[in-house]
Amino acid sequence: MDYPDNDDLKASNVSQDDGISLAKIADSAASVAALKPLYDELLAAINEGDVTEDQSVLLQLALSMSNQMRAKKVFLATGTANDIVLTTPAGKQPVKALQEHDEIHFTVALTNTSTVQVAVDGLGQIGVANIVSANQLFKGALATISYLNGQLWLTKQINPLTGSDVKDMAKVITDSLDIIEVGEIALDGATLKRAEHPVYWAKVQATSNLIDQATKDADTEMYAGFYGTGDGETTFTIPTLGGEFIRGYDNDRGVDVKKSFGRWQKASVSAMDPSLSSINLSSLINSNDDVGKMLSRAGYDEINYNNYLGVKKSHYNSGTGVGALNANGFFAGGARPRNIAYFFKTRI
Repeated sequence: MDYPDNDDLKASNVSQDDGISLAKIADSAASVAALKPLYDELLAAINEGDVTEDQSVLLQLALSMSNQMRAKKVFLATGTANDIVLTTPAGKQPVKALQEHDEIHFTVALTNTSTVQVAVDGLGQIGVANIVSANQLFKGALATISYLNGQLWLTKQINPLTGSDVKDMAKVITDSLDIIEVGEIALDGATLKRAEHPVYWAKVQATSNLIDQATKDADTEMYAGFYGTGDGETTFTIPTLGGEFIRGYDNDRGVDVKKSFGRWQKASVSAMDPSLSSINLSSLINSNDDVGKMLSRAGYDEINYNNYLGVKKSHYNSGTGVGALNANGFFAGGARPRNIAYFFKTRI
């Protein structure tokens, strides 16, 4: 708007119609015309912060500004998963042009399947520079994108129901306290409702260790590290990590081969003779001549023999007394390192 010149605000030029009741001052139509846009803008600024104007109440403008600064304008999201259209909510001022460091908030309607373009209030499409592949913008999340150097950048996603950062959801937390805080859940195999955890479910749908619930239920030990599809419509199940060690996924490195992501690995077994009165030597042998299965059956991994140069073995070729691991007074146990039991949980 065009603000009035200083001279227009002098007492000699201000009308009684402007609310100033000074005696013997003539009405000034020019003064009214000059001040009216300023009054209108002040009233609009007060109303914008959800404050009703009242001449008897001081600091209304300050209260309105405080409310507007505190309130987060969340844009309405339409379009597709990868071509997002954002529109200012009714009653709010639309964006005429984007400025450096502008922040835009919106609820994600669909999980992206490739790179993402965003158009704000009819402005041209702008790419989100740091979304470079599918499953980086998750349905139901409250997302924040920032405008910088002519590009948009995804700077934050949170679960609006819990306040958890989406990047932290489903990560394994090892806690020295066995308590569940707000926005957390124990990794105990629980069944969750998809409608109550839409962002968590959106992330789970993108992972390779989500399997059919019937498969998971058929071998709960083997698939303890997997998510399940629940009833197939309204629920899903989470991993069960209690009592397990966590190892790093091989990811084609070639160290822990033939193990898929999330796959359980049994303990390495050792055979023992518990008797002191009748001492016998025992060793693991294969139940048939299928040598290739011996390692997996006993819970061992293939090794690189070059890592064990100088190590020899002794052997006896004609042993007798072959039997089950727990037969004839013998037994077997799984090996493990020293450890401490702490609490496994995640954020939701």
